[in-house]
Amino acid sequence: MLTLLCATVYGISRISQSELKAVNFAKAIPGYKLNESVFKEIEVNSERSCQFECVGDEKCLSYNFGPTNGTNAAKKNAKRFMCQLSNSDRFVGFANFTEDKEFIYKGRQVKLKSVNCKFNKHEWTVVYDS
Repeated sequence: MLTLLCATVYGISRISQSELKAVNFAKAIPGYKLNESVFKEIEVNSERSCQFECVGDEKCLSYNFGPTNGTNAAKKNAKRFMCQLSNSDRFVGFANFTEDKEFIYKGRQVKLKSVNCKFNKHEWTVVYDS
């Protein structure tokens, strides 16, 4: 019984630590990638691994995922893929959002909130990241 109690307390303390991060990614855009703002390229074994790399890096706002140097394009059972982390997104870096049939692009999904403000006779809307 003591072992169960210790395991539960240990598990709860691990869950309550601030190491956990939750990020939503927008729907994938196949056939496109974001160039010029890539700050890190790594080989991964799955798209999920690429997502974890992006979530683990504060600078990462989006990623490109595709074959390593084009060598995996024809292989259906490819084990390694290229993960390119970017510190921009397709909205800011639209000029660098290019077609590449080998890759998919995914950006972090940001939920915006707005507040209407009034002071004297002036009104404005403040939009912020939640």
